[in-house]
Amino acid sequence: MKRKVASFYKKRMVIFEKKNSSNIRIEVSHHLVKMVLPSGIDYKELVRKHMRWLKDKINVQKEAFEISKSLKLTPKSEEVFLGMVKEIVLDYSEKLDVPVKSIRLRYMKTKWGSWSTKNILTLNKFLRFLPEKLIRYVILHELTHFFEPFHTEEFYNLLERHIENVPQLEKMLSAYWIKLERSGVVRKFIS
Repeated sequence: MKRKVASFYKKRMVIFEKKNSSNIRIEVSHHLVKMVLPSGIDYKELVRKHMRWLKDKINVQKEAFEISKSLKLTPKSEEVFLGMVKEIVLDYSEKLDVPVKSIRLRYMKTKWGSWSTKNILTLNKFLRFLPEKLIRYVILHELTHFFEPFHTEEFYNLLERHIENVPQLEKMLSAYWIKLERSGVVRKFIS
């Protein structure tokens, strides 16, 4: 995998070219823009095409970074967390009529949760450090993928039928992730 380093909007941007990939992935964190591209894709053209989106994402991350400074981490025991998760999943799965085959908990570095086509909900154990409102949001977000697997406009329309202020909740998730990283919690559980 080839790697290039550039800068964009006062952020370090790292571009990885993957030979056998057909997908484009762009990630924005509080300290870095990371692009994973198939070989032959011009990253400069991609940046021009998605400039507004990238700037918006960077600005949200800057806000999340500032918010993270005042956040407090209040971990729940794994037992309490699991009980809370089961209760929330049962509530939402009944309301939405989503069959949940099983719930899995594990520490993850890049996402709060995932939903599989086999109706398996996987949640990041780091959620146990977050307030219940954000845990509820992540669970609802993942269960909404039962109806729409991709983050399309329709997906967010479905999600917003059940919860308000999705952009603010997403920003708070970013702020908590930054807090978890900066406080050393992530490093403690993931090498």
